[in-house]
Amino acid sequence: MKTRFPTEMTMVDLTHTLAPGMPYFPGTEGPIFSRPFTVADHGFSEQRITMLTHSGTHMDAPAHILEVGPKLEQLGLPHFVGSATVLDVTDLPLAVIGVDDLRPGQQLLAGKDFVLLRTGWSAT
Repeated sequence: MKTRFPTEMTMVDLTHTLAPGMPYFPGTEGPIFSRPFTVADHGFSEQRITMLTHSGTHMDAPAHILEVGPKLEQLGLPHFVGSATVLDVTDLPLAVIGVDDLRPGQQLLAGKDFVLLRTGWSAT
């Protein structure tokens, strides 16, 4: 499958580094890092990471909340490429962001495929 990227599109890496202390969804278990193999003891180094899917940077598929919704692996790469705008919602004191909270930025959403919400939650 050939994917086309417009020349005016800028790609931005939003991923968090996988490391102890990385953000994860409140109320769930945080990531666990261990080093079961070391160069000194085993001749090679390997790290084990155990984490839930709401750790660090992640994307929810429709199947996250819909019993019959597609899973991420069922969606092709073009589904995740497009134009986006960023809405800064760092001033909202809420743990849940609703549609009404996004209405002030509605004019910025016209013609966009995605909206990225800047919450500042990763800093907490």
